[in-house]
Amino acid sequence: VVYGVSEIKSNLPTFLKYNLEQFDFINSTMKNLQPYEEQKKIFAAAKKCDSIEKLKNVIHSFQKDIEKFENKYKPLDFNITIAELAKDKRICKKNNDLIIDKSTFNALEKVLISVLWKNGMLNRLPSFLSGVKDEEYQKKTGLIFNQFGRHMKDYNEPIVDINCLTAFAVYEKGIITHNENERNKFIDEYRVWFKAIVGKVIEKNRKDFSYHLDKLMFLLGKNLKNKKSKSQSKTEY
Repeated sequence: VVYGVSEIKSNLPTFLKYNLEQFDFINSTMKNLQPYEEQKKIFAAAKKCDSIEKLKNVIHSFQKDIEKFENKYKPLDFNITIAELAKDKRICKKNNDLIIDKSTFNALEKVLISVLWKNGMLNRLPSFLSGVKDEEYQKKTGLIFNQFGRHMKDYNEPIVDINCLTAFAVYEKGIITHNENERNKFIDEYRVWFKAIVGKVIEKNRKDFSYHLDKLMFLLGKNLKNKKSKSQSKTEY
């Protein structure tokens, strides 16, 4: 089945629909709908993969996009533990916020905090740290960073952004309607789906497999947008 623009937009979760309005989703020409069918096959094949080699073979058609992605988002070869956070007195235990005291930061930490501040991201730290600590999170904002915190503690958890969720909605859920207030539930559905696939891979290879699957979902979702509007995109992974 090939969906037209009106069918896709009318059935997408509300919080995803805004993203598609902003970037002008797939138009109704067969030329632009063709990649949707091709990507649908790639998605279906990726779900069946149980090794890194098989997954790489499935996503080879994205080679140019993969190179750009990996240049920008290199794998992070570390995780963050609850024990580490508990020992750091610069993190407020009450609200997971950062206690800014210049005397307690080294030069590199000051640089990284400055970059966060310049990008308006310091206020994301509480939701991120809440994710690392695996605390219950019911707020409507900060969901993406909260899930990223979960990922940085456990590589079996997916990295989530609007691109990944769009791909999941279109290719896995079949454009099923969700209320905007059910964002947490929708993300949890994606988490369960993602971990089930990663769980088929042998333990020692799961971290790398997770990275490649995250990458594929990001590209599938991003490539659903009209190519003409790519320059307008402000979505970050």
